[in-house]
Amino acid sequence: MLHKYHAAMLAETLGQFFAPFALTEIIAANLWQDSPFTLLGHPQIHFDNSQFAAALTYIDQQHACLARAKDSHEMRAAFGRLTHGAQDFYAHSNYVDLWLAANRPRLNASALLAVGAAFDLLAGRRRRAPRWMQRTGTEWIYRLAMEPRRLGSRYTRVNARFLRLLVQDRFRRAART
Repeated sequence: MLHKYHAAMLAETLGQFFAPFALTEIIAANLWQDSPFTLLGHPQIHFDNSQFAAALTYIDQQHACLARAKDSHEMRAAFGRLTHGAQDFYAHSNYVDLWLAANRPRLNASALLAVGAAFDLLAGRRRRAPRWMQRTGTEWIYRLAMEPRRLGSRYTRVNARFLRLLVQDRFRRAART
């Protein structure tokens, strides 16, 4: 997620509860999570789908840091890191798909549908790919270019699995003939 969105969400949601200097410290700790020092080698900080359990553990660790903080500066820093983890959960994970998969047995529904970015597109918060990409089935390339960190690992995993299944199917069909 871009820095301006992290900062804007925090200012809007927390601004009424914190003094400006405190809010500045929280936002700084939040944005530090996207620094080059934390981007490499720490996928749990950014709630990468492949690190779901580690990311939840990271959020629990930040809760613990917040609870045992010795001063208000340390407390605001832990809170900033915690809010970043929560923001990235919603921005970078496929939480809707995970929730649907986990709750499918309990739901009395013949079909479940995760609409993805449909509401963001309809509300004008995101732009669609150019028409020619929509028509040629390459809109996914546009989305990947717009959000490489969020979609890169997901597309790599899903596409690799798809190709493996496709090759297996071709071999099975060839073996039957």
